[in-house]
Amino acid sequence: MNKKIIAALVGTVVHFIAGFLLYGLLLMKTMQSNAMAGAYKSTEQMGTSGFILILISSFLFCYLLSHIFSAWANITTLAGGASAGALIGFLVFTSFDCGMYASTNIMNSTGLIIDVIASTVLSALAGGAIGWWLGRGK
Repeated sequence: MNKKIIAALVGTVVHFIAGFLLYGLLLMKTMQSNAMAGAYKSTEQMGTSGFILILISSFLFCYLLSHIFSAWANITTLAGGASAGALIGFLVFTSFDCGMYASTNIMNSTGLIIDVIASTVLSALAGGAIGWWLGRGK
């Protein structure tokens, strides 16, 4: 299997587990209190398909990082991956969250800030794992 895909899978595991810990446990009530009523689905409402879609979302973002790191930036260390992952994540998720904040009532400004910070942390963790994987054996 392609090293880039394996790196994306490694990043996906880190991103998915850290995302569950951060959003599913630590920030769940905070995010719900800073969002429009009913904006977040319960675990029962999400069901298996919801978790599969979150996994796909994590993989696609991690594949983007893996592709950038391996094809264009030659990032092959945990620290380099974490740094680049944080920057890319900050830019992507700030862009997305600002657009959503401007055009919907899904979250308030506090929710936007918390989501950007949490997404940046998750991106740094996934980026670090991807950079580490890509540098193995060098």
